[in-house]
Amino acid sequence: MEALNAYMHFAVLYGQSPVDLPMPSKLKNAKREAWDDKFNRSLQELAWDTVTKYPNSLVKAANVTEK
Repeated sequence: MEALNAYMHFAVLYGQSPVDLPMPSKLKNAKREAWDDKFNRSLQELAWDTVTKYPNSLVKAANVTEK
């Protein structure tokens, strides 16, 4: 999925969690009922979890902003 890939790239490039970024237009315009804000947030959390657990990314989970 392109959105997940984009979120992982964001996390690695900026060293920040992609959680709370706006939903990409590709997901919004897909007109799939299951692709809602909750799904988008799940992709963002999955991207952050994956990047922070992959040692070669050099991204640490301590960069997460708690809300």
